[in-house]
Amino acid sequence: MVEGGLELTVGPGGHFTTLNEALAVASGIRHRHNSDRDGVVVRILDGFVMSEQVHMYNMDLSHVRITGDGSVPVDTTGFENADDSRGSTPLFNIQRGSEAPKIDTIFEQVAGGASVGLLVNRGSSAVITPNGGFVGFRDGATINNGSTLSGRFSTLRGSRWGVHARHMSDANLRSADLTGGELGAWARRASRVDVRGADLSGDGQGEGIRADNVSLVEAHGAVIGNREIAANAFRGGQINLLSVSFTGSRTAMQVTQGGFIYAHGIRDTNGVGELFTSQPNTFSENGAIFTDFSN
Repeated sequence: MVEGGLELTVGPGGHFTTLNEALAVASGIRHRHNSDRDGVVVRILDGFVMSEQVHMYNMDLSHVRITGDGSVPVDTTGFENADDSRGSTPLFNIQRGSEAPKIDTIFEQVAGGASVGLLVNRGSSAVITPNGGFVGFRDGATINNGSTLSGRFSTLRGSRWGVHARHMSDANLRSADLTGGELGAWARRASRVDVRGADLSGDGQGEGIRADNVSLVEAHGAVIGNREIAANAFRGGQINLLSVSFTGSRTAMQVTQGGFIYAHGIRDTNGVGELFTSQPNTFSENGAIFTDFSN
């Protein structure tokens, strides 16, 4: 137990040569609840290349904050799949009711094979601060099986998707950077993703938002420009749009197989090729798009 905060350093000239060594020590330290400081800060020093995975099973490291002197380069060579074989070799593998350390720096994959920056699985939780995130991985974050992610103003940019929440999971990514890749945010199988105020723009390809299987995406104030499809709801998925920008997207709103989109006060449709794939304010076998552009 320490009265204030404690800083541990990782990298050249630091206390530890690996992040796992530092987290092992941090796991045994708790700060007093009346302290206004971080419990344990693990700072990654310049010159350190992350070439190890962090595996957590039924652990609580929520009192730890991982920060860095700059973005942390990651080499995923030799990384192994998660135990559910769905994580695509995660850098942070958070499993079985674990609470992850706060991610307060950018981890950027610079070498190695396909990987996911953060896998939160089986009732676990994670927090990414506005300074934190994952860049250059195949997937930024996967939230699975009743797990949660809080990442307001964070950065999740993957070559495939930014964030994917599935199986009754929840991700709060308000005002986050989810640009690029094939898909910005995907809510799947009774999950919820909040991307209000987020940027989900692309380079002319892929989708900004996808919701399926009675999942919900809240996207008020989002920017979803230059996408093949900006908002795609299907199989009972629902997307709520308020004052959203679709600039340059080929298709702004698409529903199929009983999808539902509510769009109100759309603020920018410049360069949009097709605003709706179904006649708005009517029901069809594809689903429904309800809109009122007057307010």
